[in-house]
Amino acid sequence: MERIDFGLQKLPEKKEGLTLALGNFDGLHLGHQSLVKEAELQPSPTGILFFKRPFSSSRPILSSVEDKIRYCAPFSLDFAYVLDNSPSFYSLSKEDFLRLLKRLGLTRAVVGEDFRFGKGKQGGIKDLQQAFETHVVPLLRIGGEKVSSTRIRESLLRGDVEGAEDLLGRPYEIQGEVVHGLQNGRKIGYPTLNLKPLCNYLLPQNGVYAGLVYLSGIPYKAMINVGVNPTIGKLSLPIAEAHLIGAEVDGYGKRAYFSFLKRIRGERKFASLKELSAQLKVDEGSCLRYFQE
Repeated sequence: MERIDFGLQKLPEKKEGLTLALGNFDGLHLGHQSLVKEAELQPSPTGILFFKRPFSSSRPILSSVEDKIRYCAPFSLDFAYVLDNSPSFYSLSKEDFLRLLKRLGLTRAVVGEDFRFGKGKQGGIKDLQQAFETHVVPLLRIGGEKVSSTRIRESLLRGDVEGAEDLLGRPYEIQGEVVHGLQNGRKIGYPTLNLKPLCNYLLPQNGVYAGLVYLSGIPYKAMINVGVNPTIGKLSLPIAEAHLIGAEVDGYGKRAYFSFLKRIRGERKFASLKELSAQLKVDEGSCLRYFQE
């Protein structure tokens, strides 16, 4: 799938007969994937439209543009369009947005039944249908409720990473660069890889998780901690760090992916580093039992 970056002032070459899946696609969950599957069934060229920046600068996100493109790899779309949604984008009327799509060469739009567009969300399905052949994909429901990015966020904030996985169709994952931390884990026998996230990811509820860490394409079983390290008491904001189980790898400066599989326990403050070390041994055992199931 070819990536095409563009802005309102510099549009890409027009591709006649284009089919695009349209939406926000944060997390590219199972509901979003149903749109992608519908789009790939259409005649070429086919693609999906992403936005370079999150719609809200303050709200943590489930996936970066890079993540979304990676999650689309199993599908057979031709293009990933990435629109630079600068401030001027948000002043586009519904008519302006439809004109933009026409200038891309759009013939067919694939959308969910709750799709809205244009300033103030003026535009809807009927407006799209008047301009293009429009395929409306029914909302996907699991457990009687709509699959949505909001529902996934709620699961993660409860620490329910398994519930989030059910809606995403894969484990929740964040990526970033491995950086040096305070080295306290190493002092008590549990060295960790500290992640500097690629973007403002939503972190699961503070606690310890069984997971996988991918470094240079190799998966390692891991005990992942999310939190402020209350026993040490030197952090004001939560971080994600991972202890590789049965392996010690120099990951500094490398890209790493943290994949959350199961919550082991919540965050706790211990009376001493010795007490913390003893609990980490218990947690490691819980993680190993999970991997052996």
